[in-house]
Amino acid sequence: MEDRNSFARPTNDLLFKRCIGNADHPEVAQGLIGDILGIEVGQVVVQNPYSIARYQEDLERQRLGTTAVDVLVRLVDRSQVVIEMQVARQEYFLERALFYTASHFASDYGRSDLKRGARRGDAKYSSLYPVYNISILDFQQFEADADPLHAFSLYDVRHKVYFGPGEAAPGLGGLMSLVFLELGKPKAGAGERIGWMMDFFNGRGLPDEAPGYLKQALKLVDEQNLTREEIEMIDLAERAEEDRKAQIAFARKEGEKRGEKRGEKLGEKRGEDKKAADVAKAALREGLEPDAIAKITGLDREAIERIKSEPEG
Repeated sequence: MEDRNSFARPTNDLLFKRCIGNADHPEVAQGLIGDILGIEVGQVVVQNPYSIARYQEDLERQRLGTTAVDVLVRLVDRSQVVIEMQVARQEYFLERALFYTASHFASDYGRSDLKRGARRGDAKYSSLYPVYNISILDFQQFEADADPLHAFSLYDVRHKVYFGPGEAAPGLGGLMSLVFLELGKPKAGAGERIGWMMDFFNGRGLPDEAPGYLKQALKLVDEQNLTREEIEMIDLAERAEEDRKAQIAFARKEGEKRGEKRGEKLGEKRGEDKKAADVAKAALREGLEPDAIAKITGLDREAIERIKSEPEG
């Protein structure tokens, strides 16, 4: 088994883009796509190839509020593959993944260089091809089972056909598919090649029989093959991540303290509300008007009417 010399896992944003989105080594993206989707992949073209300058530009765009996918690949059949690395759980993550996939499907609309020999009226739609979204997750999204691999496609469950032409692989097909690989789950049962991929992303060594593309990816993330600028960027990112974790931990503690205080106050308020309700019930039994009860108890008219409609216990 090859030793692991890298000082950071390839889940790191820069390292992920450096090894998967490397235009000089498209075999890495090609092998990853083939193994995860379970299809034969010919020549691939990385649409947003990695460079340290591009990476810094992407960071600046993120600071300005825009986002970009980690790696975007075009296959020989013109379909697109979006490859994303996600290290932290996000609210509405599945919605985000679907939005990105749909956005890239629509992005080819009307491209004259991609249109097929269609009639003039529908030529713009003829430039649309299948899109596959591969999300590699450093957290558990689908906690109901131990399988690290989940695949979704638009599918007619009644007639058992995919939405759109073609079928990429068993469980994948049609015009849009989303695949998720969860690194924190057991690799048993996922298949040997997926297991090696999980070892790679989890920072473990690779056996001699591991595929060549993973060994090449391993070389691309080793410290000895990084520039000084890249190492500095990774160090900054690692420190920023630790700062973020510390901020989250501090915020959680502060939230717990405030929650305890709110709980005490809420308990007091609930006690006061119960007393007011008891007084209102007694006043209603005595025949007092709701407006008079409101002045005595401080309850609003709606609350008094609600109490009035409750059955006597």
